[in-house]
Amino acid sequence: MPRGRMVAKMAESEASKKSCNVCGKSNPKYQCPGCERKSCSLACVKCHKKQFLCSGARCKTKFISVGNFTDRDFLSDYRFLEDVDRLAFTASHDSQRSWKQWGPEASLLRRKAKESGVKLKLMPVGMSKRKENSSKFDKASKCVMWRVRWLFPQAGMECVDNRISELTIMRDALMKYIDSKKADPVHKQSLKNYNAIGVQGMSVFLRVEPLPASKLRFYQLDISRSIKECLAGKLIVEFPTFHVVLPSKVTSYPTMDHKETCDNNAGSVNGEEKEFSVASIPVKEKCAEACQDECI
Repeated sequence: MPRGRMVAKMAESEASKKSCNVCGKSNPKYQCPGCERKSCSLACVKCHKKQFLCSGARCKTKFISVGNFTDRDFLSDYRFLEDVDRLAFTASHDSQRSWKQWGPEASLLRRKAKESGVKLKLMPVGMSKRKENSSKFDKASKCVMWRVRWLFPQAGMECVDNRISELTIMRDALMKYIDSKKADPVHKQSLKNYNAIGVQGMSVFLRVEPLPASKLRFYQLDISRSIKECLAGKLIVEFPTFHVVLPSKVTSYPTMDHKETCDNNAGSVNGEEKEFSVASIPVKEKCAEACQDECI
């Protein structure tokens, strides 16, 4: 390369260092902590982020040679280690803090559910099921208003009642979805195989908690009773999920016998859940693969 051209290129490079790396017109005022490009205005800062796909955040783990390592870099690394230590400490105490962040309404719900005979387990704050739960204790009617999830596995459909009184009869609650006269037209069409049989022919199951998926068990509920009566003596995680099953699929849902029910109830003392062992429980019926696909 001729000497004149080399000098011109060096001069151009020096000029670019003294001008904005985006527009190239004005003197730079800002330097990006992430890519170290210089810009002259807020518009150029935003433009460089889009053009170079830069987040604008400094990379705390970027390699810096010993020769270029300064006191500023040392302080940056020290603060980074402090942040890591703080996050580790927070994570170790997160579960304890989460339980305290339920709030008065959730604590009241748990207490009133216990009075109704329901062992209600609330998830830590931030869990999706905790966010979804719209259940509450209604002080006016003095009863628990449950969020209820209805699963219709043979139709591949799920319906949700955000708040339904615990005093509601299960049959009446189902008639909203399975009834030739009262059901919504959309539900009626989607659940036509259920509507063909009617509410009286349905079987409703509630999954036993806290059994693993490999040891699925269900409570078969009496739809002539109220939700409160059906949930009494059972462990519920956040809110109940009822499986509405056609007569031909009832055998795919293994139920708890009397001994298993007693053992499961013994797994809770003073409202606090103990670890429930299922190793000694004989499996009379294996849950069909289709049932696992529908219910897990």
